[in-house]
Amino acid sequence: MPSNGSREIAHLLVVDDDSSIRQLLSVLLSTEGHDVVTAEDGVDALEVFAREPSIDLVILDVMMPRLDGYGVLERLRGGDEPSDVAVIMLTAKGTKEDELKAQRAGSDGYVTKPFDPDMLIGLIDVTLMFTPEQRRQSRVDRQKSMLPEIGDEWGNSLA
Repeated sequence: MPSNGSREIAHLLVVDDDSSIRQLLSVLLSTEGHDVVTAEDGVDALEVFAREPSIDLVILDVMMPRLDGYGVLERLRGGDEPSDVAVIMLTAKGTKEDELKAQRAGSDGYVTKPFDPDMLIGLIDVTLMFTPEQRRQSRVDRQKSMLPEIGDEWGNSLA
C-alpha cells in the first residue's frame, strides 16, 4: 500500500444501503487519505469486489436488501478461492449474539451505529497493520475462544 506520510493509503470498499452513511464514510475516509469505492447492497459489493481485487478492507453493513452483510462475508470467506480481505462490520445490530455471529462468519472487527468516527478510523488503521495471514490466524483464534460461548448459546436455546 502507498503511504501518505503517517499512515498507509488503503483501497476501501464501503457497503451500506443508506446513502447518507455511504457518503459520510466516503468523505471521512477520503479525508484520511484512503481511496474509497462504495456499494449500496451485498450484490453490488460482490460485483465491485470482483472488478477491483486490490481492495484492502471492506466496511460492511449487516441489514441490506438483496444480500445482507453475512451473505457477503460468507461468499468472501468461502468458495474455492476464499478472500483474506479485511472486513469490519458496521451495523445497528448491537447485541452480543450479533457480534458473535459476525465473528463466526469471519469478520475482523465489529462497530455499532451510531459510531465514533475516530474509533472507526483507529480500528481501520490497526486492522490494516496486520498481514492477511495474521488476520486469518486472529479470526481462527477468536473462533476457538468462542467455543464456550457458543456452547452457552446452544444450552440456552435448548432450555
